[in-house]
Amino acid sequence: MEILVGNDSGLWRSLDAIGETGQACAPSDAAHFQNLNGGLGSLAEVESLAASESLPGVLMAGLGVNGTAGVKSAGDAGAQWPQILAGYGGSVAIDSGNATIGMS
Repeated sequence: MEILVGNDSGLWRSLDAIGETGQACAPSDAAHFQNLNGGLGSLAEVESLAASESLPGVLMAGLGVNGTAGVKSAGDAGAQWPQILAGYGGSVAIDSGNATIGMS
């Protein structure tokens, strides 16, 4: 049985249903997981996502303990999303009257 585990540290897979043979939480348990993070880039838990109604590509994402990230144009959307606000990034919104104003 294949089990996938995703957390704020990445993506992991067990192909043997985490087949423990010894004590729970033994150091050998790590051998039951494959690290699938290679080539994925950075990962974050997205708590909320906001898009501009008037400007395509203007996006904000609330990333919990990782702050708030955003892009300002369609050309930037495929690039890395820079952190635009530090602190806790929860619910986000973009002002529908002025897409240059975002709230977190």
